[in-house]
Amino acid sequence: RSNGFIVPFFCGHEPICNVQGNKSLDLAMKHLNEYQIVGINEDMKTFLWALERLFPRYFRDASKVFAAIPKLNISSKKEGVVRRL
Repeated sequence: RSNGFIVPFFCGHEPICNVQGNKSLDLAMKHLNEYQIVGINEDMKTFLWALERLFPRYFRDASKVFAAIPKLNISSKKEGVVRRL
């Protein structure tokens, strides 16, 4: 399975980042190692759970706040279509 689509997000703007390979992957991994945690939008609940445990002073009850936000579904097929879930 290739994860090449995500490497450019963490690699940066150096010329080597335009070429998929070990050098761009190594640079992306070097940049990732500078962070204590990295989350993804698709799994926001787990990311918030981790933030609450790692940084309780700043993220206490973040999951509850997130759960209380009305969820919207934005369709990429029809421009401008938004509906509540």
